[in-house]
Amino acid sequence: MWKRLQKEFGKWIWISLVLHVLAALLSTGFQNSDEHFQILEFLHARLGLSPLSDLSMEFQGMMRPWLQPLFYEVPVQLLRRLGIENPFVWATVIRLVSALVGWLSVLALGLRVSDWVDNPQARKWTFRILSCLWLLPVLHARHSSENLSGAVFVIGLCLSLEKGIGLIPLFLGGACLGLALHLRYQVVFMFFGFMAWMLFSAKERSWSRRQWGTWLSGMVMAGFVGIIADRVGYGRWTLAIWNYFQFNIVKGGLEKAGEYPWWDYFRRSWTETWPLLGFVHFISFFVLWLRAPRHVLTWVTLPFFFFHFYIGHKETRFLFPAMHLAPLVLVLAFAPLWSVQNRWRWVRNSLVALNALALLPSVVLPIWWPAGFYEEIFLRARQSEITSLEYTGENPYKPAGIHFHFYQPAGISVMPFSPGPGPKWIVHETYEIPAFLAAQGSRGEMKCEIRFSAYSKWLMEAVPVERVKRLKNWTAIYCR
Repeated sequence: MWKRLQKEFGKWIWISLVLHVLAALLSTGFQNSDEHFQILEFLHARLGLSPLSDLSMEFQGMMRPWLQPLFYEVPVQLLRRLGIENPFVWATVIRLVSALVGWLSVLALGLRVSDWVDNPQARKWTFRILSCLWLLPVLHARHSSENLSGAVFVIGLCLSLEKGIGLIPLFLGGACLGLALHLRYQVVFMFFGFMAWMLFSAKERSWSRRQWGTWLSGMVMAGFVGIIADRVGYGRWTLAIWNYFQFNIVKGGLEKAGEYPWWDYFRRSWTETWPLLGFVHFISFFVLWLRAPRHVLTWVTLPFFFFHFYIGHKETRFLFPAMHLAPLVLVLAFAPLWSVQNRWRWVRNSLVALNALALLPSVVLPIWWPAGFYEEIFLRARQSEITSLEYTGENPYKPAGIHFHFYQPAGISVMPFSPGPGPKWIVHETYEIPAFLAAQGSRGEMKCEIRFSAYSKWLMEAVPVERVKRLKNWTAIYCR
């Protein structure tokens, strides 16, 4: 199998791996707050480094799966045994683990290319797109439930579709699909779509009773693993998936978070992703459904999209599990673009150029710039340069009222600003020295200077986007 992948991917298999590693190392921070508060903070509390009572309401309501935090606990505990207590190193390793799982899903999709793409030239383009699509490396490096579940689902799907498959890979395919469901409950719609395809559309793929039993036993085993993980995390038996359904659907928790029209994902695909490319990826799913209604990817993605169109609350990240299939969907939807000689090659070349333009910054830039600010505080605190912090506005370690324990150095005191002599470190919310501190400096009472910030001053001034201007630019000021 590995030789087959090397032959078909060629050098692109290693280019893909390098891009995934770079994204894991450099795209620091989190894309959405759930990626931090539902994973890293759960893990931090599990390690006994912060109180369980400070976790978000999802913990109190026992409606988030513990499978992913427990999965990441393994490498973190290994690091701790080596004496590494730096949470930023932990987060980097967690991203590396996530990126590796994502890279394996790329390889799994590569095994399906010969079955789904007939044209040899189109097949070559498919491997290039699989390896270098701008969104995949950074998506795979994210330690969120949407992304890990999407990668694990793709692996399970491809294992389940392998021709002449043995019982062990079939068992693993079912197990991966079951684990994906427990990582992100909404993946159940992709799973039901695959089941429907196997039962009603895949006439040539009739499994024996033994094969069905093996595949379903993998699913059942994954279900038990998920329930046991929740038992370990919450300390008692519970059905987290039912609690989640009760809160968000029955009690309307999703609607309370904000409702949007059904077509809002069309807008989001343009305004909340890389211009044009995100919209093309989004539209390609609709084109695939029309061009290939019997294809397994149609049956897998259509019910998943329909559910998210139906519910009122919408976020771009909700569609991420399906976006792991975007490379193959893009090729299958716009098959004529990948021929060597055709009148649409200028469109293909334009998309390739845009992809190259988007790939580099998405891989090398932080996904959340303030992570560097918190790391700088951590390093200075470890060297005893910072022993206490005072803040002028919101507590930087309790944004929006939720504790930020994972990044907070042990032993450092964080308190509201109080007038008094220096030396002291003060955190301000904009890149400037507050007027009351500047006044003290003008009277010669205390000299203050900016040492570092979440976003550099030139960046905030250079980006002409009002939403960026409103970001809190945590700034560390040293007064003496």
